[in-house]
Amino acid sequence: MSVENLQGWRRGWALPDRRPIHDWARDFVQLGGGYARQGAFDIRTCRHLLEPFEAVADERVREVTCRAAIQTLKTLFVEICSLWAIANEPGPIMWTQQDDESAAEHVKGRYRNLLRNCEPVARLLPKNKHDAATCEIYFGDFYIIINGANLNNLQSKSIRWKLNSECWLWKQGLLTHARRRVSAYARDGISKILNESQGSQDGDDFDRLWHDGTSQAWSVQCFGCGTFQPLVFFGRAEGEAAKRACVVWDENAKRDNGQWDEQKVRASTRWLCPRCGHEHTNSAGTRAKWNATGRYSAPRSDRDGKHRSFNWNALLAEDLGQLAVEFIQAGEFKKRGQIAPLRDFYMQRLALPWRNEEQQITRATVELRGDYLLGEFQEKAAERIENEARRMMTIDRQRDHFWAVIRAWRSDGGSRLLWRGKISTTEQAEEVRARFGVEPQLCFEDAQFSTAQVYEDCIRYGWTALHGSGEDSFAHLGRGGQKVQKFFSSIKQTQVPGGYARYMFWASDPVKDILAALVAGTSHPWECGRDHGEEYARHLRGEIKRERISKATGRSEWRWTKQGPNHMWDCEAMQVAVALALQLIPSPEKHDENHILQPAVVGH
Repeated sequence: MSVENLQGWRRGWALPDRRPIHDWARDFVQLGGGYARQGAFDIRTCRHLLEPFEAVADERVREVTCRAAIQTLKTLFVEICSLWAIANEPGPIMWTQQDDESAAEHVKGRYRNLLRNCEPVARLLPKNKHDAATCEIYFGDFYIIINGANLNNLQSKSIRWKLNSECWLWKQGLLTHARRRVSAYARDGISKILNESQGSQDGDDFDRLWHDGTSQAWSVQCFGCGTFQPLVFFGRAEGEAAKRACVVWDENAKRDNGQWDEQKVRASTRWLCPRCGHEHTNSAGTRAKWNATGRYSAPRSDRDGKHRSFNWNALLAEDLGQLAVEFIQAGEFKKRGQIAPLRDFYMQRLALPWRNEEQQITRATVELRGDYLLGEFQEKAAERIENEARRMMTIDRQRDHFWAVIRAWRSDGGSRLLWRGKISTTEQAEEVRARFGVEPQLCFEDAQFSTAQVYEDCIRYGWTALHGSGEDSFAHLGRGGQKVQKFFSSIKQTQVPGGYARYMFWASDPVKDILAALVAGTSHPWECGRDHGEEYARHLRGEIKRERISKATGRSEWRWTKQGPNHMWDCEAMQVAVALALQLIPSPEKHDENHILQPAVVGH
């Protein structure tokens, strides 16, 4: 008898451990260096997982969906469930994550050690190394496959346990394919589907799936009236719609200039019961009491209970004052046209769906400000303006002519238009650059059209090429080797006849969001001069944001679309991209780990 057959025979006669999953995990799940807290798993520190664990073990429940904040144990929840299934409810398991690369990193980073350190699972691990590849482990008569969300991975195999992670990143339609993989086992009533994700887009596959379940929210008991209230960030007092409730802070935390004093915001933040108005202090003690007594809201009465869905957010683990400051900062970035921080706050911290209309920027009017004349600079073109930090020229190449803009930037993010217009030749462009005292490397030419000719210009004159991109961000290596996402790439070089040309990519749509806020007057001072001319103004009205369906994700998205002459609009967008790269305009850095602070609870 082979070792695999002997293992299967022994499992057939072994009695499964029928204790609750969290009790089983306390004895057999050891958390190593990949987790914020090491040692034996302890449900007492994270009771928001108790009811989801019970739902997974309930034979009447076929599907469990968790919509949760980042860094609040949603991935650990799935990890523990997979270990328990291997040891006590064996059958084919497929765990699908956002892509194959992320799946492999997860296995090598921490899941492999979790398998080895769990004694009931470790003794089932195959001795033959060919049966234990990075993302495929065969236990004799069943297996676990960990893969990425693509159509090839989600077809053919019949699965008993289907685990789906970070569904907000999946292309629309794939979640349906994934859930169909359990059909054969579902007919026998022994299948199980687990879905977990942060908040997604309103109305997408994962959002609809969560609402198809029992839709239960983590709730805490008020220390005043004793009622259970959903632990949420936004709320209104019962009977007083104008009065804020839930997470609140003092209005006198505002400075005279209308800006929030973040230190005072942190110090005054508390949680206000929407029922009775009782104020709960922002402290570890409050969070510990909430953890000890919290529970989920009642399941929706119009659901049959076979699909349980749960929601919890960062309030159960994070300092409320820090969350309040993050929300305020995100609001400030939104005023500057940078919507990503607010979207991330909703989806990652509050575990709420994001509504795409929040991204629409109205371009009905263009506010062009400036109490000076461009003509004044013609005779003193190279003279610096007050507090000038950098001066840049941006050029949009056409087939037989060019459009260009020169703008002086201050260190506070404000800027002043010095020159704009149409140019016939590169020689004329170089003459204008020199006359206005722009350093050669700070003269940027759009390389999307006639790329080879643009590279020749850059080598000849020492300019830099720019490529607008449909990407939303680019990876940079930050402190400690951590990857950081920014709206521009690093400066690169390419060898072409005549030498090496410098170039940089920039994220077109996010950068144009920032430009739209500058034009609308909701961001930093952005001056154009009273004599900027109607042609310049018409070009700045040359694009508008429209909704469309992304071919890559199948989701609705808003993209800037040309509706008229837009060449100087493009020149101004390139100005903003470089200003971001030179840190003249502040920009939030998005870490790949998708978190701002380390959590007060275990793991991920």
